[in-house]
Amino acid sequence: MLKPVPFYFLRHGQTDWNLAKRLQGQADIPLNATGRTQAHTARALVTGRNITKIYSSDLSRALETAEIVTAKLSLPITTAAGIREVTLGEADGRHRGPWYQQWKDGELSIAGAETRADFSHRIVMGINHILQDAELALIVSHGGVYSALTDLLQVYPQQRIENCMLIYFQPPAGGETKWSIQVVSEERRHLSPQ
Repeated sequence: MLKPVPFYFLRHGQTDWNLAKRLQGQADIPLNATGRTQAHTARALVTGRNITKIYSSDLSRALETAEIVTAKLSLPITTAAGIREVTLGEADGRHRGPWYQQWKDGELSIAGAETRADFSHRIVMGINHILQDAELALIVSHGGVYSALTDLLQVYPQQRIENCMLIYFQPPAGGETKWSIQVVSEERRHLSPQ
């Protein structure tokens, strides 16, 4: 189970492999020019949110996004391998197809790939480590990590996370049993703590 502590989640900016619709896995593909522009634009969403800790996947596309987005926050960035994208082993770099859903459902084994269950377990352990001090964290990570989180938290309907989309994760309150997630935009800044 995920520790009941709120946090922000930001997917990294665009890469050339995102543009080509190739699954990056743990291939260390850098941001492209559009990804850097997206990160500069996302900076306004992150500023003024009382974020006290910044964590990033150690893959360069996430780390560069974190560096750009948080440049004005004057907070150190801690890299964490536990929030790195899933490795699909020999399928890293392939286009998504029916095989991907089979892998997600545990029906397909791929040489060198994490199982969906192992990946989900790694993500929970990595995020719980980040949330242990109950400070408001920004986690800069990957689309697969977001998908694993929303699956685990049973957040439905699932929304695809776009590059540099900022999401606020809020644990259950009062008698509620489910986490809520909210897309943060300039128009919806009131949805999260200021």
